[in-house]
Amino acid sequence: GEQGIVRRGVADYTNASDAINGSCRNGAPNAAALNLDQMFQICTNHGLTNTVRIVYRLMSYKPPALCPYGAPAGGNRIIAGDLIKDDAFFSTSEHRQFLINGIKNPPVGTIYVKFVITGRGGVNVSGGTYTNTAMQQLLEYDNPKTHMFRTADAGQAEILFPRGTILRVDRVVAAAPHWHVVASIPNPQPGAVPTKNSFTGA
Repeated sequence: GEQGIVRRGVADYTNASDAINGSCRNGAPNAAALNLDQMFQICTNHGLTNTVRIVYRLMSYKPPALCPYGAPAGGNRIIAGDLIKDDAFFSTSEHRQFLINGIKNPPVGTIYVKFVITGRGGVNVSGGTYTNTAMQQLLEYDNPKTHMFRTADAGQAEILFPRGTILRVDRVVAAAPHWHVVASIPNPQPGAVPTKNSFTGA
């Protein structure tokens, strides 16, 4: 029975993540979101969320969206020391190539925020085909003499975190026009504390 819940949760998220996350952000989690809650509880009960991982996330701000990371004081801004969260499930990857490649055909003026996140609580929803121990194998792709025209291809390597996961921003670094963010996941998660929206800074 537990395996069925887990399999359904992974399948649902793979097929309909936008609808699932949209329902969470609207304050009315749909049936698939509630099933994912069960999936995370099962994985936690079996110790599958205890692994401390290094994961990556790319956020893109297409004009006219305003990026709160590194924003000037006075408006919505996110700086080191802030606690941030998304009411939806938080998707990351163990494959850092996403930070390098970016999104396809970004509009002029697009700003990237590139996250490196450490912490526990995530579940591997990529089928277990890639783990961070394989990062060593990607070093060859950074060698400009022998691998100039190659690009790593390791799939999404998706690590999913429960909805409402709180992150602590440890560092925000300018890499004009983009931003690098180092964040960590507090364990245990804070209780009822002020947080900022991880995308808007509100």
